[in-house]
Amino acid sequence: MCGIAAMLRGVRFSREVPLPWTSPRNCAVSESLATPNGEGVKEHFGKVCKTIRRRGPDSFNEWHGDDITIAASLLSLRGKRVEQPVLSEKTGNVLAFNGQIYTACGALTAGEPESNGHVNDTLSLLDAIDRIDFGSDSQNFGHELLRYMDAEHVRGPWSFVLYQRSTHRIYFARDPLGRRSLMVSLYPDDDAMLIASVPGIDELNENRAANLHAWHELAPVGLCFVDLGCRDSESAVQIITRNEQVLEQSSTRTPRGAPHLGNRCYLPHTMRRCEIAVPSMKRQSKTLTRVPLDVESELVRRLETAVLEQIQDGSCGEHEALSGRDGEARLAVLFSGGLDSMVLAALIDDLYARAMHTHATVDLINVCFGDGTTFMGPDRESALAGHQELEERSTGREFRVEFRLLLVNVSAAEAMDVIPRVAALTHPMATPMDRSIGSALFFAAQGAGVEARSGMPRVSRARVLISGLGADELMGGYKGRHRTVFKRAGACGLAAELDGDLSRLWWRNLGRDDRLVGDHGKEARHPFLDENVIRFLCQTPLTEICDLELEDGVGDKKVLRTAAASILGLSLRTSCKPKRAMQFGSNAKKYLEGRHEYKDFNT
Repeated sequence: MCGIAAMLRGVRFSREVPLPWTSPRNCAVSESLATPNGEGVKEHFGKVCKTIRRRGPDSFNEWHGDDITIAASLLSLRGKRVEQPVLSEKTGNVLAFNGQIYTACGALTAGEPESNGHVNDTLSLLDAIDRIDFGSDSQNFGHELLRYMDAEHVRGPWSFVLYQRSTHRIYFARDPLGRRSLMVSLYPDDDAMLIASVPGIDELNENRAANLHAWHELAPVGLCFVDLGCRDSESAVQIITRNEQVLEQSSTRTPRGAPHLGNRCYLPHTMRRCEIAVPSMKRQSKTLTRVPLDVESELVRRLETAVLEQIQDGSCGEHEALSGRDGEARLAVLFSGGLDSMVLAALIDDLYARAMHTHATVDLINVCFGDGTTFMGPDRESALAGHQELEERSTGREFRVEFRLLLVNVSAAEAMDVIPRVAALTHPMATPMDRSIGSALFFAAQGAGVEARSGMPRVSRARVLISGLGADELMGGYKGRHRTVFKRAGACGLAAELDGDLSRLWWRNLGRDDRLVGDHGKEARHPFLDENVIRFLCQTPLTEICDLELEDGVGDKKVLRTAAASILGLSLRTSCKPKRAMQFGSNAKKYLEGRHEYKDFNT
């Protein structure tokens, strides 16, 4: 993972034309062009570089060109370290890439392989970009690059900033799901703009109104580019959308509560349920009824492949992984003890036993808010029970994972101390719920707690955090909203709602979560959001994925529940555990949202 940033000068804007990346809480043109705290672009870029250094503690470098500075920090996780930004000797192009590309053995096939057979993702991508550059003219380059990045063989989370020397253009984009954060800030008085993984704001405090609208999430609708050689304010910034049409800056006002362009679905058609017929759901017995075995098996197979790719360190020839065989865990699971995190932990356990034939140490991180003396809530109880079940499940295996449950206890006072920093990272999402969830993720990524078994204090050194995000959006797991839609509009309405959930993840969850976790020099990975998992679930009849005629803990995420019980051997207590939102399960809502100073901060 990397933190990436770019400072561009000579970019002209029109104050009368809204920009296409306007944030969910921002409609006014004047606000979208607000300069944070009256600072100049150079000063703010220095603050941006400070924040991206926290994301990538292993190295930091800058590249300087005419009207352009590109910076990148590096969190080295996969294979040989390659410092960024990288410069092509063939074309003079400069690339800052934040992400992973999971393709044969976790990398693209182009480029120079390392001695262990791994091909560095960034160098491979730069090589592919050079080939596109040589094979296309300036008008078609952006279309060809977007087509390449969206091809089925390029899987994984990514964002990038690319300088194309031959055209003096900057291209920047996120993957179709928006799994890696990328934001934009504008400086019209300086004819400048910043692009960065995270804003250069350490805290939002009592003066937060001055910079509240300065940074905007980039919608993953396609490929943006800035033509630094163009002085026409109406066409300096453009988007090549994923339907291959160039979209000029739009004059349409942003819908309240959603980003401009954000409520259009630009996901590939293979990730949309509404592209296929959806059969109606019929009432069945209120029990955990079986899904066809081939559906269960294929879901587990695809999840297992996704987990394997995401826990490998890049040395795929030897099945090397983030195993922590020296006793220090390099891999952690964000662990509530609920269905999703239990399935992921069980898959990790099975992979080390069957595929990698090695022992490993993995941290299970559970966060609980309390009054300073007592820390017990629904997710804490589930985590303790789930940890015991995982230990019993692997008893007697030749190779097994040592799961170490790390209890992160947070008092309300401790949480309030970091709320200004959490608010800066969750921005532009600024609801009390965002900050409650954000606080839980912030402390989970920090990883300071006590071991459940020994009671000894410990800080997790794991740099990769496995998250269950995406399971509810893909398999009908939000019992209130999804059941309401199903009752009102039936299976077709539910299918459309699930499509919408997936297409909105970039601004509701993923950008926010990436910034919160990355601020600690760690990276969140999401096996449920692997492209092959999504494609399978979206192309499987919805009646085999969920059945909302059945009760909570049975019909929601039905295929995952039956697979957990029948294939992974998890208990019915785990397989039938109802959904519980993080802010409730961790007690974050109880201990934060009721405090008057928290309410004052959110007014």
